[in-house]
Amino acid sequence: MRRVFTLLGEATIGYAALAPVANRFRDSAVNAPEGMTGHLARDHSQDYLAAMGRIGGTLQACVLRELTAAGHDCQCTCPACGLGLCVCGIGSRAGFNEAWLAARPVTDNTELTIPAPRATSAAAAAGFKEADRLLSGDGATFTSYPQLQTTIRAREIGERIPFEVNREGRTLNLTAVRADDVAANELPLDCEAPAGAVFYLDRARDLRQRLRRRSAAGEAPRGLGTLSVRETQVLRLVADGATNPMIAAKLRISRATVARHVANILAKLDVSNRSEAAALAAVNGLGND
Repeated sequence: MRRVFTLLGEATIGYAALAPVANRFRDSAVNAPEGMTGHLARDHSQDYLAAMGRIGGTLQACVLRELTAAGHDCQCTCPACGLGLCVCGIGSRAGFNEAWLAARPVTDNTELTIPAPRATSAAAAAGFKEADRLLSGDGATFTSYPQLQTTIRAREIGERIPFEVNREGRTLNLTAVRADDVAANELPLDCEAPAGAVFYLDRARDLRQRLRRRSAAGEAPRGLGTLSVRETQVLRLVADGATNPMIAAKLRISRATVARHVANILAKLDVSNRSEAAALAAVNGLGND
């Protein structure tokens, strides 16, 4: 198991290095077809880390069995152990999980650092520098990078966005013009960012807000504005041609739950099948760019 754990760790390092390369060459999990480099890097990394966690749990279970077989009773002072239900092994695995989460890059509002902006970009023109720490934008305090992305996307191209940054202990106010300066009209709707439940929920919430505004203004079918965050996620995947099993795997929910969401979507949109729902979604910009 030690050898397998080591091999999984080495593979994870390789995919970790591959992920930013995929983003840089438009082969990311966001805007490349399923099964391309970005998807492989994300999915395999998640699978390998899950396998490493299971190995760690198995090793601890083996040690506990050996201690018990040798006659060493648990001396933990927790109530469960005092009752004779030793849960130390499970608790230790939870402790390792907490340690893993605590050791990841800090993303609170004092450590939300940015890389060097492109020399010809709107960020560079606004005065952003490498290692600036983002504090807030458009009046909202930043606690995650997805917040930065959704804040920028909430503004129209050409609008000015106020930011507050910390640079070497000094607080500065910078104003950047909302721009798509990589290639006009070619950037996907969704930013390049790490996959994760929080990120996808943030995108869905942002999309739902925009749909509600458009529905209220009569620019989109009213039913779109009534969808829940999860239903918005599911409809986007339906619009991309995903089947129920594919949606279940992507969102890590059961197929029965997906089927219930699809049924609710059809009812709210007043359409008879998923093809009509997908067509309606595509017309209103919900498909994958």
